[in-house]
Amino acid sequence: MGGVGTGIATATGDISDNPAAASVGLRRHEGAFSAGASWLRLGFSGNGMNSSEKTTSWFQSGSALSWSMVTPMLGAGRGRLALGSWQLERRMLNLTEPLDLSMADSPGGAPLSSAYSFGISRMQQEEGLYAHGISWVQTVFGGDHTVSFGGALLALDSRESLEVTGDNATQKGVVVGLRRVSRRTEMLGPGVMLGWHSRPVPGGSIGANILYAGKMSGKIWEQADGGPVLDDGVSRGAQMRASVGGSFILLDAMTAALDLRYCGGVQSSRMIFAGTPSEREYSNKADSIFSIAAGAEYRVRLNRIALPLRVGFFSKPDGMPSGRSDTMPVPSVQELVPVSFRQDLMGVTAGTGFESGNLRADFALAWLMVDTRTRIPGPLGDVEGGDVRSSIGAFFSFSSRFGGVIE
Repeated sequence: MGGVGTGIATATGDISDNPAAASVGLRRHEGAFSAGASWLRLGFSGNGMNSSEKTTSWFQSGSALSWSMVTPMLGAGRGRLALGSWQLERRMLNLTEPLDLSMADSPGGAPLSSAYSFGISRMQQEEGLYAHGISWVQTVFGGDHTVSFGGALLALDSRESLEVTGDNATQKGVVVGLRRVSRRTEMLGPGVMLGWHSRPVPGGSIGANILYAGKMSGKIWEQADGGPVLDDGVSRGAQMRASVGGSFILLDAMTAALDLRYCGGVQSSRMIFAGTPSEREYSNKADSIFSIAAGAEYRVRLNRIALPLRVGFFSKPDGMPSGRSDTMPVPSVQELVPVSFRQDLMGVTAGTGFESGNLRADFALAWLMVDTRTRIPGPLGDVEGGDVRSSIGAFFSFSSRFGGVIE
């Protein structure tokens, strides 16, 4: 979060995204711990393995998992240490759809309809980008400004599986396994973080942060139809991420906030599993994207407890690389692998919580617009599948100050 995140009714307000904003409101001997998570009901309606038939699927996702901690001021200076782990991106697709029986079982073979009366493909994919970092947060210029600088270890984790079965046309009740593929991709890379936060007026805060993600390298493993486990090296180019934002008190109890984010593009490709039947191009490609989060918060005070009432809006375009998984015009079953996809989210949120002493908890419900899209080969060219699905989600966060005295 570029600014302090006040009033943004989503779990994206993790202070580890900009630790320079973490010390706002903390006294010298106080530190803070926070954690956040979200639950999303995601949907897809389009084409996966079958370019001629549209299928709808719903699935659940836990995301925005994060924690962070800021220490009290250390030594004689005005600096703090911030550390945490958080989720930068996550996407997921679970899809069960009828098999296209006009497809051949193997290249040049007869269509599946000659031997099977029905078929099903089941595909599951999960992909996430995580950061584990540490920063030094320093107060400067008399305390109205804070800056931070640090490093992070970035980790990309992807798991994919595909299972294809067919019902024998001549033997009723006999289901034949036609294809089974499992794939795992892991990459690691360094990151550099810079942050700045300022309070130009008593009722306003602004901030900015940069995360430069260096080149990530790792391995991809794949096993098809019980055969040997293949592995090869893969990589992803460097990427720049930046955000800017702030919050301002409009009335005595009303605060508004806005955050803007930028994520740079990535493009690289190479041939993997050379000399095997699974040889193909592995592509990492992502366009530059912009996203926005805005919100308003009205605070109701009941004795020593504050109850914030929030509304918000956010967009979350897919910033993960999305590569072509297949280059054949009309693939056979034995050439199928999990398809590539993109997943864009947009939502409106409403929530509340409580703040008492050193404790704060927040909860928000969201109405989501989920746009999950695939791109697969068809007999007349590429077929893009997917449309926008209306769904719901929930966001949770918790924070606690420590080391001070409750007043």
